[in-house]
Amino acid sequence: MTNGHRLNGSRIAGLLAGPLSERGTPSERIHLDPGTVIFEEGGAADAFYVVERGRIRLELSTPGRPTTIVQTIGPGDLVGLSWFTVNGTWSWDARAVVDTDLRVFDAAAVRAACADDDALRADIGSCVAAEAIRRLHAARLQMIDLFGGAT
Repeated sequence: MTNGHRLNGSRIAGLLAGPLSERGTPSERIHLDPGTVIFEEGGAADAFYVVERGRIRLELSTPGRPTTIVQTIGPGDLVGLSWFTVNGTWSWDARAVVDTDLRVFDAAAVRAACADDDALRADIGSCVAAEAIRRLHAARLQMIDLFGGAT
Protein backbone atom coordinates (compact mmCIF):
# COMPACT_ATOMS: atom_id res chain seq x y z
CA MET A 1 0.00 0.00 0.00
CA THR A 2 1.21 3.48 -0.72
CA ASN A 3 -0.76 5.48 1.84
CA GLY A 4 1.34 5.63 5.02
CA HIS A 5 -1.47 5.63 7.53
CA ARG A 6 -3.19 2.68 5.89
CA LEU A 7 0.11 0.81 5.98
CA ASN A 8 0.32 1.74 9.66
CA GLY A 9 -3.24 0.50 10.17
CA SER A 10 -2.40 -2.79 8.47
CA ARG A 11 0.73 -3.04 10.58
CA ILE A 12 -1.13 -2.54 13.84
CA ALA A 13 -3.83 -4.97 12.69
CA GLY A 14 -1.09 -7.54 11.97
CA LEU A 15 0.45 -7.04 15.40
CA LEU A 16 -2.91 -7.38 17.04
CA ALA A 17 -3.95 -10.44 15.07
CA GLY A 18 -0.62 -12.20 15.54
CA PRO A 19 1.54 -11.68 18.64
CA LEU A 20 -1.20 -10.28 20.86
CA SER A 21 -3.75 -12.95 20.04
CA GLU A 22 -1.08 -15.64 20.59
CA ARG A 23 -0.67 -14.27 24.13
CA GLY A 24 -4.42 -14.43 24.69
CA THR A 25 -4.68 -10.64 24.87
CA PRO A 26 -8.41 -9.93 25.07
CA SER A 27 -10.20 -8.20 22.22
CA GLU A 28 -13.71 -8.17 20.88
CA ARG A 29 -15.57 -6.94 17.85
CA ILE A 30 -18.33 -4.42 18.39
CA HIS A 31 -20.85 -2.72 16.12
CA LEU A 32 -21.81 0.94 16.55
CA ASP A 33 -24.81 2.72 15.13
CA PRO A 34 -24.34 6.23 13.71
CA GLY A 35 -24.02 8.80 16.48
CA THR A 36 -22.81 6.34 19.13
CA VAL A 37 -20.17 7.89 21.40
CA ILE A 38 -17.15 5.62 21.92
CA PHE A 39 -15.36 7.72 24.50
CA GLU A 40 -15.44 11.26 25.87
CA GLU A 41 -12.71 13.76 26.60
CA GLY A 42 -11.37 13.32 30.12
CA GLY A 43 -12.52 9.71 30.43
CA ALA A 44 -10.14 6.90 31.35
CA ALA A 45 -8.28 5.62 28.28
CA ASP A 46 -8.58 1.96 29.23
CA ALA A 47 -9.02 0.52 25.73
CA PHE A 48 -8.16 1.23 22.13
CA TYR A 49 -9.91 0.46 18.88
CA VAL A 50 -9.13 -0.44 15.30
CA VAL A 51 -11.75 0.51 12.71
CA GLU A 52 -12.69 -2.52 10.64
CA ARG A 53 -15.57 -0.87 8.76
CA GLY A 54 -17.14 2.58 8.92
CA ARG A 55 -15.92 5.99 10.08
CA ILE A 56 -15.22 7.60 13.44
CA ARG A 57 -15.18 11.33 14.06
CA LEU A 58 -12.85 12.82 16.66
CA GLU A 59 -14.48 15.90 18.18
CA LEU A 60 -13.53 18.70 20.53
CA SER A 61 -16.26 20.09 22.77
CA THR A 62 -15.88 23.64 24.05
CA PRO A 63 -18.54 25.06 26.38
CA GLY A 64 -20.62 27.70 24.63
CA ARG A 65 -19.32 26.81 21.16
CA PRO A 66 -20.34 24.30 18.52
CA THR A 67 -18.52 20.97 18.48
CA THR A 68 -15.32 21.10 16.41
CA ILE A 69 -14.57 18.11 14.18
CA VAL A 70 -10.89 17.42 14.62
CA GLN A 71 -10.58 14.47 12.24
CA THR A 72 -12.53 11.65 10.66
CA ILE A 73 -10.83 8.26 10.54
CA GLY A 74 -11.75 5.02 8.81
CA PRO A 75 -10.90 1.36 8.15
CA GLY A 76 -7.47 0.27 9.32
CA ASP A 77 -7.05 3.32 11.56
CA LEU A 78 -6.24 3.23 15.24
CA VAL A 79 -8.82 5.02 17.38
CA GLY A 80 -7.34 6.46 20.54
CA LEU A 81 -3.68 7.03 21.34
CA SER A 82 -3.98 8.01 24.99
CA TRP A 83 -4.24 4.36 26.12
CA PHE A 84 -0.53 3.90 25.42
CA THR A 85 0.40 5.67 28.65
CA VAL A 86 -0.54 4.40 32.08
CA ASN A 87 -3.44 6.41 33.57
CA GLY A 88 -4.05 8.12 30.22
CA THR A 89 -7.23 10.09 29.64
CA TRP A 90 -8.95 10.80 26.34
CA SER A 91 -8.16 14.14 24.68
CA TRP A 92 -11.23 14.14 22.42
CA ASP A 93 -14.69 12.74 22.06
CA ALA A 94 -15.03 9.92 19.50
CA ARG A 95 -18.32 9.22 17.72
CA ALA A 96 -19.41 6.81 14.98
CA VAL A 97 -20.40 8.68 11.80
CA VAL A 98 -22.01 5.70 10.03
CA ASP A 99 -22.59 2.03 10.91
CA THR A 100 -19.16 1.07 12.19
CA ASP A 101 -17.43 -2.14 13.24
CA LEU A 102 -14.49 -1.90 15.62
CA ARG A 103 -12.08 -4.29 17.26
CA VAL A 104 -11.62 -3.28 20.91
CA PHE A 105 -8.48 -4.09 22.90
CA ASP A 106 -7.93 -3.84 26.64
CA ALA A 107 -5.13 -1.32 27.14
CA ALA A 108 -3.81 -2.81 30.40
CA ALA A 109 -3.54 -6.26 28.81
CA VAL A 110 -1.66 -4.86 25.80
CA ARG A 111 0.69 -2.86 28.02
CA ALA A 112 1.31 -6.03 30.09
CA ALA A 113 2.14 -8.01 26.92
CA CYS A 114 4.52 -5.22 25.87
CA ALA A 115 6.23 -5.26 29.27
CA ASP A 116 7.27 -8.86 28.63
CA ASP A 117 8.36 -8.41 25.01
CA ASP A 118 10.76 -5.64 23.95
CA ALA A 119 10.18 -6.25 20.22
CA LEU A 120 6.40 -6.10 20.61
CA ARG A 121 6.68 -2.92 22.70
CA ALA A 122 8.89 -1.33 20.03
CA ASP A 123 6.52 -2.34 17.22
CA ILE A 124 3.40 -1.07 18.94
CA GLY A 125 5.18 2.07 20.11
CA SER A 126 6.28 2.71 16.54
CA CYS A 127 2.71 2.31 15.27
CA VAL A 128 1.32 4.65 17.93
CA ALA A 129 4.05 7.24 17.25
CA ALA A 130 3.47 7.05 13.47
CA GLU A 131 -0.26 7.58 14.00
CA ALA A 132 0.39 10.55 16.31
CA ILE A 133 2.68 12.13 13.69
CA ARG A 134 0.12 11.53 10.95
CA ARG A 135 -2.59 13.20 13.03
CA LEU A 136 -0.36 16.17 13.87
CA HIS A 137 0.32 16.61 10.17
CA ALA A 138 -3.41 16.41 9.38
CA ALA A 139 -4.13 19.02 12.08
CA ARG A 140 -1.45 21.28 10.62
CA LEU A 141 -3.02 21.03 7.16
CA GLN A 142 -6.45 21.72 8.65
CA MET A 143 -5.10 24.84 10.39
CA ILE A 144 -3.59 26.06 7.11
CA ASP A 145 -6.95 25.52 5.42
CA LEU A 146 -8.79 27.39 8.18
CA PHE A 147 -6.39 30.23 8.87
CA GLY A 148 -4.21 30.44 5.75
CA GLY A 149 -0.43 30.29 5.55
CA ALA A 150 2.02 32.50 7.43
CA THR A 151 2.15 36.11 6.31
